[in-house]
Amino acid sequence: MKKRMKIAFVLCLFSFSLLSSMACYASEPISTVAVLSPAIVVSEPARAFSSIDPLGYKKFKTQYQTRRTMAYVISGEGELHAIDKDNAEGGQTSAGELWAYIHEDQTLKLEYLTKSESESLKASGSSLLDVTYYTFDAKIFDERSKAHPQAWGTLLLVGMGTNSSQSREHSNRCLLFDITDPAQTPSLLAEFKHTSMGPCTSKPTALTLPDAFGGDPLWYLAFGAGQGTLRPGLFFYDLQTMTLDKEVWLRQFRPEVKSGHIAGISAADIDQDGLTDLLYFGTIEASRVQESGSLYSLTFTRSLDTATSSRAGKYSSHRERYMTPQLAKLFAGRGAISHKPLLKRGSEGKVWLFFSAGSSVYGLIDDFSRQRVSEFQLSSSGVKNRGWVRTLPKNEVFTSAIVDLGEIIVLNAFRRDCNDCSESGLNTLKLYHAFSGEEITDILADKKQTRVLAGNLLLDEEGFPRQRIDHLISDSALLSLLAIENKSLYGEESKLLGVELAEGIRRLSWWQR
Repeated sequence: MKKRMKIAFVLCLFSFSLLSSMACYASEPISTVAVLSPAIVVSEPARAFSSIDPLGYKKFKTQYQTRRTMAYVISGEGELHAIDKDNAEGGQTSAGELWAYIHEDQTLKLEYLTKSESESLKASGSSLLDVTYYTFDAKIFDERSKAHPQAWGTLLLVGMGTNSSQSREHSNRCLLFDITDPAQTPSLLAEFKHTSMGPCTSKPTALTLPDAFGGDPLWYLAFGAGQGTLRPGLFFYDLQTMTLDKEVWLRQFRPEVKSGHIAGISAADIDQDGLTDLLYFGTIEASRVQESGSLYSLTFTRSLDTATSSRAGKYSSHRERYMTPQLAKLFAGRGAISHKPLLKRGSEGKVWLFFSAGSSVYGLIDDFSRQRVSEFQLSSSGVKNRGWVRTLPKNEVFTSAIVDLGEIIVLNAFRRDCNDCSESGLNTLKLYHAFSGEEITDILADKKQTRVLAGNLLLDEEGFPRQRIDHLISDSALLSLLAIENKSLYGEESKLLGVELAEGIRRLSWWQR
């Protein structure tokens, strides 16, 4: 239940640092958080580069290795809240809340903040922040800044999704914040929108491409057109100039689908040289019968199979390797691909893509030929040359993104009570060996639910969102299972492997990430 607190003090800022727009930061909590979107947790930098470290990330990672753990969440009123997770006692957000951001559109109608339901804001014509979108590290800042060693910093992207006004006057927008140092006042770096973008429901990714003049790599955000758009579109946002320009920087690689949207995008740096080689993304495609989906790749590099790391950082050679991006449909699924694919590299160096579509989960090997894979090339019991597929029984579907546990992948499934209903049933946790597709016996089965879980989100007793996998952190059987199943990948020397993996997941997915 949502509880109200008195507004102690609200400071409205008018400055060019906020793009000459008006926004409010609350110095005291406005309300406890009844979330519209799962929170996203940011702690120490966790980007994984090879030992070559081509972009100088190590200094940034060292400076912020003890960074305060923060959770960023959108409240029911459409406000962005920053919460010190370690100081939030008993799940109460007010104990650790540092600040709240109110979008300028809402500052004009503050009386609506006293309403009990978010529908009041929606009816007012306001633009609601309702998507805790994406957080990432990028090398785009001034190298002279003490807060940004080697020009690195941490950014948070939030947006206006399906709860926002759909009017032309209040179109959906994305907001980009600098949250590198939690001790400093947050900085709104950019706010952007496009008429073809739709609601901010697509999960984006950061990527790097070579500079035409041989300088440091250029950073971009790639994201898809959101729910409700006529056709899936892929957009690029330039993080150097903070622009989304239709004629210069915007590229719309539109698949042949006439109605649908892109769920999420993953970037791959195959040779670990700090430059992106491919993007992978799935679609949700509407039809008269049912939703379906396809898996696409967008390739930037000419020859991935012979690509090698550049230890000297000679970006001129990278320019020769890069080409006009090539879009290819890799797979047509029997259901919507509602989450970004998970990328892993197998023991033989092969690149695997893991994703679910409806009642099937796939482990697909990409050979970089850009040739479409049919389900006949995938094994339903073992592994063929292009991977595997596993299908759930009738009335059961996958409902979450895939969680990476080394050689094990985990995702949620929902089993309906009957053929024609979808409001009640049983939620279970499915575990598979990533590279063999072998199913591991279900670890957890909830009591019957009144609805399908949204992704892998649960709310605890205090209303805080948690991932279902957190319920297993103290399960000794799971810890033992993780240690046993991952020996081939990590070796015998890590006796506490299960505990270490579980603790890592606790940090990364205490809230949905």
